[in-house]
Amino acid sequence: MSSLQNVPCPFCGLGCDDLMLHARGAAFTVVSGACPRSLAGFARAFDKPDARVRGQPASTASALAEAVTVLGGARQPIFTGLATDVAGVRSVLALARQCDGMLDHLHGAGGLQGVLALQSSGGMTTTLAEVRNRADLVILVGSSGEDVAPRFRERVLSHPRHEHAGTSPRRVFVLGPQGLPADADSDPAVEWRHLACTAADLPYAVGALRCLVDGRSLDPRAGENLPMDGLGALAARIPEASYGAIVWGGELIPGGHGDLLLEAIQTLLQDLNAESRWGGLAIGGGEGGATMEEACTWNTGYAGRIRFRSGEAIYEPRLLDAARMLERGEADCMVWVGGLEGDHSPPAPDVPSIVLAPPDVPLGREPEVYLPVGIPGIDHSGTGVRCDHVVSLPLRQLRKDGPPPASQMLDRINEGLGGRGVSAC
Repeated sequence: MSSLQNVPCPFCGLGCDDLMLHARGAAFTVVSGACPRSLAGFARAFDKPDARVRGQPASTASALAEAVTVLGGARQPIFTGLATDVAGVRSVLALARQCDGMLDHLHGAGGLQGVLALQSSGGMTTTLAEVRNRADLVILVGSSGEDVAPRFRERVLSHPRHEHAGTSPRRVFVLGPQGLPADADSDPAVEWRHLACTAADLPYAVGALRCLVDGRSLDPRAGENLPMDGLGALAARIPEASYGAIVWGGELIPGGHGDLLLEAIQTLLQDLNAESRWGGLAIGGGEGGATMEEACTWNTGYAGRIRFRSGEAIYEPRLLDAARMLERGEADCMVWVGGLEGDHSPPAPDVPSIVLAPPDVPLGREPEVYLPVGIPGIDHSGTGVRCDHVVSLPLRQLRKDGPPPASQMLDRINEGLGGRGVSAC
């Protein structure tokens, strides 16, 4: 049994790179730095399967040829999943440009919220390292942190701050329906407090906090469903903070209005920065979400939800919702690109589909073309982007003879359609 040290983990946006693994055949056991996602992700092992065309085993060459035929006959294909590494995203972009495709990550709705808020009101952002090393007051909005990134508390909140930042416990207020960790009272590094409200009331709670901080009067009726005593205690703590952070994760408000909440958070952050140092941090970006946003921005100027027309990228963030478009028949072909999809699986649309996914990913129905691809950071090397968008994480190949990278299969489809392969640089 061999051991691997300092292994980077690709399975959430936190980008932990301190894992120790033991190899057991084709699978790996995480013996240090484990979390539920890494334990499940590195334990995945499978035989190298055949490609399939309409459920029948096929050679890779014939499956690629059929993918070229299916995609070549589509007028409005949509590329979704997109749970891949930087190389995979670049290859998706090249292929979508070639066939006038549309793109939407499987977490496109959550990522869209932050982008729209940033475009509307600007933003004051921070990083994981800044929060860990300097923040003495943290407000977690709609999340405990651990529900999105399981080691967030261990790696950030409970981590000792630098000496110049003081030695008193870090104050953490959790605002929303998500409760405190079960052992919160036994954590000497963090002083926890829960301000309970529903997800739907989060925008009003942030607005009420802003009024309290600014010393403005608040209509008593506005606070009927809000934890006003707790918000008052938080407002009293804010002037005492030397460095504060507001942290959120995931799709905060189901239904497509999360950008309004994030705009309220960013406006509050701008007010707070008039007197002290505050930053905002989203801790989503799992399943390759942050990687998709960054690589798409580098290559097109837009963070996602784009369509190509005659080679030009067109940004349509509210229109390009893959789930809705497939349900309503607004796309005539689906291409699912995976590798890091975790518990998510490709939808089963009533249109021709091409699925590139690891062999153990369950399929709702047999696609027209299935091409097995490997897991970035296990079956092949690659690069991922951390949730704070400041670190590109090099992913290592840990086992040999696994399925190929998604980028390799996408490039071959692109070449079959007459496009050029993506350069390595």
